[in-house]
Amino acid sequence: MNVLICWGLKNKIKSWMWTAAGKASILLFVASIILLFLAMSSFDVPAFFHCSADMMNNIIIGIATNLVGIIVTISFVQYFLDKQDENIERKEEIMKIKRYNRYMQTLIKRYLMFYIAITTKIVDRGNIDISKAFDHKFDLSDMSDMYKPSLYMSDGLLEPAIVLFYKAEEKMCDYMMDMLENIDFKYNEGLYNILEEFLVKSSSFDMRGVILGNMKLHGEGTRKKLSDTIADDLANKSHDWLGMFKRNELSDNLIYPYACLYYEIQDQVKILKKYNNYIDSV
Repeated sequence: MNVLICWGLKNKIKSWMWTAAGKASILLFVASIILLFLAMSSFDVPAFFHCSADMMNNIIIGIATNLVGIIVTISFVQYFLDKQDENIERKEEIMKIKRYNRYMQTLIKRYLMFYIAITTKIVDRGNIDISKAFDHKFDLSDMSDMYKPSLYMSDGLLEPAIVLFYKAEEKMCDYMMDMLENIDFKYNEGLYNILEEFLVKSSSFDMRGVILGNMKLHGEGTRKKLSDTIADDLANKSHDWLGMFKRNELSDNLIYPYACLYYEIQDQVKILKKYNNYIDSV
């Protein structure tokens, strides 16, 4: 801890030395040292000064002392100017975050709509309150209808819910990347970490290629779509799919990507909740 404090202090001093106040202070400090050295040395006072050596020493010491006072004054002035600039930068960064957040809330709402759709059986979707999505609880079997229509009139009544979910997730991830690229997050590093966490989580457990691709495949020796077979397996509660996943017994099973999705979306929603809490606090 002491090493970190010293390192931070060293960086602040180094930064200060390159400011106008820092450069002026160094020059004045050198001049003050030279004058004090001159005052302590023995020298003959030129006749045209009409004063004694002691009086001249007192004058030199007084000038040196005044120079130190000037150093302190300009350093404090620079400090308060820097603080003022910092406050302005902080406010500008927060305003930029809030501008981005206006559209982000729309993207989050769409994400949660389809998050609810893929984690709720189609017969129960009309009973779900989207405003309570952060408290939504579901089992893996509740995801068995993800390949069925979302039932949202505005987004293609017959388009599979999982397709719309991945579109909403992708659009939100792209917007998060824009935020990371266009906002410095100099004063809101916590928000940067939240956005980065969501993007890392989304890319690390991305199974969309397999999950969406299964809609185009058919089971071996049958005309039944592979996605329909998987939906039946997910709905079958006699299988302990999540237990097998935790025991690393699903690596070669068709259900593996869906177990990954089950845990991924729960983590994503927790991160989005952290995002909203952070935005409410700024």
